[in-house]
Amino acid sequence: MKKSKDKKRRERKILIKRLVIFLFGAAVLLTACSSSQPEGQSGQWSEQRIISEAEQEQQAYIVNREEYDFFKSLYEKDTGNEPDDQELRNLIAYNHAEFYLSVLLGIRQDDSYEGLKQEWEQENDSRSEKLKSGEVFYGPSEFEFLSYYEYIHSNLRLENVEKLSQNADEQMDSEAEAYFEEHKEDYQEIQSIKCILSDGEKKEEKEFTYSEIRSLQKTNDALLQFLLNAEKGEVMEIQQDGRLIRVEFVSMSVTQKQYSEIKSTVMQDYIENQYYDGLVNEIAEAIPISYETEE
Repeated sequence: MKKSKDKKRRERKILIKRLVIFLFGAAVLLTACSSSQPEGQSGQWSEQRIISEAEQEQQAYIVNREEYDFFKSLYEKDTGNEPDDQELRNLIAYNHAEFYLSVLLGIRQDDSYEGLKQEWEQENDSRSEKLKSGEVFYGPSEFEFLSYYEYIHSNLRLENVEKLSQNADEQMDSEAEAYFEEHKEDYQEIQSIKCILSDGEKKEEKEFTYSEIRSLQKTNDALLQFLLNAEKGEVMEIQQDGRLIRVEFVSMSVTQKQYSEIKSTVMQDYIENQYYDGLVNEIAEAIPISYETEE
């Protein structure tokens, strides 16, 4: 049975994603924490173990008025709407659960709002000293607290996902493999693309190899996007050496990756797309929170 045009375009988008991942590699995660990271607890991290740790927390996490108002302003900034009390409490609980998980996994040392504020002050002091001494560093000379929170939080999910992936147990491995079987089309790699080139005088078939496709990222991104998204018979015209070249898409050759070859990538995709939010919500439900928000 022939695939629909929408399905083909969806698959091409997946292939673009995989190509970009291959080209640029894993993103380097920048944090403003000290260079020495806490060790955390060792061993594999099953969902049962993580929730058990959270449920053993006897002392409630206390949210004061300042933290409550901070997340209220953050919600309004991100959505343009004013949250009701329950929406805001859900946001605070989820946020704290993410920071709690990062401490549990040995990524951070403190899961509290006050701890983050102290870290922010220390980071600004450090940058001020570097500025005075003429030392070169990246980023602003001083963070506003909101921008510092966004800087840290933007990487927190990625760091948690990576750490969970590195310490996955057998059950998670089985779930990731099942995820792979359901999403095999997401894990194909482009080998070559065939097209027909013509300039009005002559016509020739051209096969772009994988290395040539990669080089188009820098030399002709518009052509690259056409080749990655076109359907058979679609045409694009480009200027080359003063000539108008007609490019007709013919076909794309791909290979199917196996789970054992890309286990780490699949594991992170599975955790990111199907596992993480549920885990963080369970942690949020397990840890008691007390609100000191009276005027």
